[in-house]
Amino acid sequence: MTSRATCPECRTEVGNQPTIFAQGQLWHREHFRCSNAECRRPLDANYQVFENRPMCLECHANRRVPRCALETCQQVLAGEVYFALDNYWHPQCFRCEGCSRPLEGGNYYLVENRPYDLACHWGRRLALQNRTDQL
Repeated sequence: MTSRATCPECRTEVGNQPTIFAQGQLWHREHFRCSNAECRRPLDANYQVFENRPMCLECHANRRVPRCALETCQQVLAGEVYFALDNYWHPQCFRCEGCSRPLEGGNYYLVENRPYDLACHWGRRLALQNRTDQL
């Protein structure tokens, strides 16, 4: 079947090439791929739309699921999660800036916008106070 439809990916006529109808448009089958540049796997009828572009189910889930804020973790969060400092954290990843121990129960004290447990908090505050007293 000849068509004058234009593939939204390459902007050329689909012609007699294999096509897929998705998002209300005809696509060249080989151009209907996950819009995540790091993935680009071919899509079939099982896909989601993110920012008006097709996306595979895995990439779509990864975009929507919050990830741990710890730079060395960045894993998908599941189960118990802490929300602190405008971010989500695994309990074992939300750690005291002073001693690096996990902050039990997500409880922390801020000093210079960094989280501390109670003991390290007082130590850090005293160190800052001593520094300003010497000025």
